[in-house]
Amino acid sequence: MNPLLTSSLARIGGIFNLLQSLAYLVAGAAALFIPLERIARDTEGFAAVYAASPAPFTVLALALIALGILGFTGVVPATAALLGEARNGWVTFGKSVALLSLAVIVVYYTWFLSTIPSFVATYRAAPPEIRAAIAVDDPHVPVNWVTWFIFGGMGLWVVVVGATGRAEGVLPRGFGWACAIKTTGFWIALAGVVGQNIPLAQVGVVAGVLVGGPLYHAWLGIEMLRVSRTLA
Repeated sequence: MNPLLTSSLARIGGIFNLLQSLAYLVAGAAALFIPLERIARDTEGFAAVYAASPAPFTVLALALIALGILGFTGVVPATAALLGEARNGWVTFGKSVALLSLAVIVVYYTWFLSTIPSFVATYRAAPPEIRAAIAVDDPHVPVNWVTWFIFGGMGLWVVVVGATGRAEGVLPRGFGWACAIKTTGFWIALAGVVGQNIPLAQVGVVAGVLVGGPLYHAWLGIEMLRVSRTLA
């Protein structure tokens, strides 16, 4: 265990993990109300779905921003310290990937909230010839490459956490199953997005976001709170 892991850092990590568990449930539930097969077609489909029901998009974006901030400021640093980052280069590498991924998530979804509502309103009000001029095949650029950070980068970090936690004996052996569910779900979702296979992406979201995410963070949060008490 990293000597820099203090009781206060472990406690913050524990609380933020529990909050992330709730945010994952919110994000997963919001995603279920978004018809991915319609918004993935073109700008027209995305704009029509968003205009008819913007709430799921807004809730999803806010939940992901919350996940990013909580992870960047507390969860990832506390987890890295728990895993003994000072003597393990893989933990430092995984932490760097995770922090970069979380930063990208926060920046992208902040941009989404600040620009997409006005874009959709302008697009819907424009005459057909103008719509045709500004339409794109991927209406929510750069969501495809952002997905590499959301599911790819964060999935890699979870692998590092699970493998190191077991090797160092600082996390329960059963916790590896939570890591496996979350990572597998994330990488299935990534494969679905990259391969434009919407059903596969939906399976990945359910497994990684609705099941694996809450389980992983609730378990890790409880464990960190236990550690904080032993360090107090």
